[in-house]
Formats: sequence, C-alpha cells, structure tokens
Amino acid sequence: MTQADKDAAVIATLDKPGAGLPLGQQLLLRLYVKPFLAAKPGWEADVASLRKLNDKILDAVAGIPASDLSRRVLVPPQMGLENSSRYWSAAMTLEHMVIVGTGVRNIIVALGNGTVPNIKPDTASVKPAGNGTPADALASFTTFADSVMADIDAKVTNRDSTAKLDHPWFGAFTARQWHWILPMHAVIHLKQLRAIAKGIKESA
Repeated sequence: MTQADKDAAVIATLDKPGAGLPLGQQLLLRLYVKPFLAAKPGWEADVASLRKLNDKILDAVAGIPASDLSRRVLVPPQMGLENSSRYWSAAMTLEHMVIVGTGVRNIIVALGNGTVPNIKPDTASVKPAGNGTPADALASFTTFADSVMADIDAKVTNRDSTAKLDHPWFGAFTARQWHWILPMHAVIHLKQLRAIAKGIKESA
C-alpha cells in the first residue's frame, strides 16, 4: 500500500470538510464562549497574545525535522478542531492558518470601516490543499505572522463599528469579535502542531 493509499484510508474514516463541531462544543461556543469570552480582554491584548502564540507556533514547527513537515499525523480529537482537520501535516496546518488569517483580516478591515462583506464564511472552503512545499508554507506563515496585526491597525478606522458578519460557529460578530478570533484560532492549531510533533517523535 502506498502512502497515498494509507492517507486516503484514514481520511475516509473522518467527517467531510465543513461538517462542523460536535453538538456539545457548538453549544459551549454559542452559550458560553461567545457571550462571555469573545472580544475580551480587548484589541491590544489580542495583538500581544497573537504575537506570543505565533512565536510558539514557529517553535513547535522548528522542533519537527524538515523531512517530516509534510507528513500527515492523525491527532486526537480536540476542542475547536473539526474532525476532518485531524489528519494534517505541519505544513498543511500552517497553510490553513494563512488562509483563515488572511480571510479574517479582510473581514475585520471591512467591518472596521462600516462595510459588511458580501460573503458567507464556511469552514469547508478554508481547508489546505497541501500542494506547496513545506518551505513555502513556513515562509508564507512567517510573513503573515509578522504583518497581520499591523496591517489591520493601519486600515481599520473604527474598532467599535457595529457592523456584523456571521461566523460559522458563533453567529453575528463585530470587528472586535473577529479580531479576537485570530489568537483563538492560533491556540487551536498550536495544540494541533504540538500533537503532530509528538506523533512524529513517537513513531520514530
């Protein structure tokens, strides 16, 4: 059996992309995380948090041998990670973070200038293709991580705009709440990257 065959066999056991989170997690996000945690403690705290998280993400990737950055690892189920996303490589995870982060940045800028984008965000459309090289994925993530928050701050004119766009898990979110999504999303995939690194190490 080839590696492609093995990958296909694992993927066949997982949910389809965009299937969403288990009901319990959905309820937790809607009933607790959204009203009590989203957009708190604030804009500047989000910036500082994301900077620290991105450094930890790069450290986690640095701990994976370069030859294994494109190796898929099935990680255990975790909060905020769709079942269909559990069998990615480190490079795919970085690719996904850039796709999502770029989209979220554009949404924040639009909402922060009083415009509601004519889009419907969905999780199925932001899965990584995995076609690029690991070096490309790492370079793209590093560039994104270095520039995203400054780019947002340079373009947003009203952090407290009341314009809203639906998030696929949380419902209607303002610019501030979408801003909070960036470090929250990084937390999820930092945990995933550490699980990928652990899986690679244990199988060595």
